[in-house]
Amino acid sequence: MNHTHLVILLACVGAASAASTFGGDNRDICGDPIVTQSMIDNPQQVIEYLTKLESNQKARERIVKDNDFLRDLQSGKITKDRMKGFIIQSAYGLEADVRSIAGAYNNFGSAYPVQQTRKFFQKLWMTNDDALKRLTMLGRKFDMPNMENLYMHDPNPVGMVWTMSLGEAVMHAQHHSEIVASMAVVADDYQYLMQNIKKTIQTNAAYKSWGLTEDDLAFFDSFMMNSMDAEFMSMVHTILKQGLRQEVTVCQLRRRLNNMNVGQVLYWDALSNEKMPIEGATTGF
Repeated sequence: MNHTHLVILLACVGAASAASTFGGDNRDICGDPIVTQSMIDNPQQVIEYLTKLESNQKARERIVKDNDFLRDLQSGKITKDRMKGFIIQSAYGLEADVRSIAGAYNNFGSAYPVQQTRKFFQKLWMTNDDALKRLTMLGRKFDMPNMENLYMHDPNPVGMVWTMSLGEAVMHAQHHSEIVASMAVVADDYQYLMQNIKKTIQTNAAYKSWGLTEDDLAFFDSFMMNSMDAEFMSMVHTILKQGLRQEVTVCQLRRRLNNMNVGQVLYWDALSNEKMPIEGATTGF
């Protein structure tokens, strides 16, 4: 499936077919189920609805099962230059994400009506900022001794759509639960991929010559906010419950997730480009 087909799928498929999860014909103008008191009382129902959407499942298949970068890595085919491209792409994404999340904290981080909103974006900012620092350490093993040197390389702009979707959400979401719900749905897959990449580098003899230590690979352990994290899911449920009470629609949550998923697919497709890293500019942004 090419980029165009995936974008069409994510834009058009899912709402009507998955609305039956809640039964009946009580759907909004988009074809998604109308928010009920049961959803407000148990917002995990909405997370499960979003997860089971055909559009989300198709995206997950591309991201996890049909991931050419991971497949090449497991086959011992990733060169040092392509791994350098991964680091560069990750650095540009994280740099932008850290700034976007700081903006989300500024826009939405009030302690009222629920303190979990402030805590969520604070924890997310700290996680991503720490990941960026760890990534800089990893870059030293790939001829990038510091952050300034790392940003002398161009990212693949196709791979920046994911981080752009977060920035757009921070600027234009009606309610921050749109951001939080999407992250709750995609978090597990990203953590899985990061751990899989780390394990492959550690165990595949093709990468032994890179000489990477456990400290070098600490970057891949940065992303632990997922469905197994009770504190994370408690914040997600509290924030989502507040959003549903304030008349956020399931349609809004689904569309925000679609944007996130398109960005993820394009991100991994960009990393599958054997010509990464892209050489060109000498001054980063």
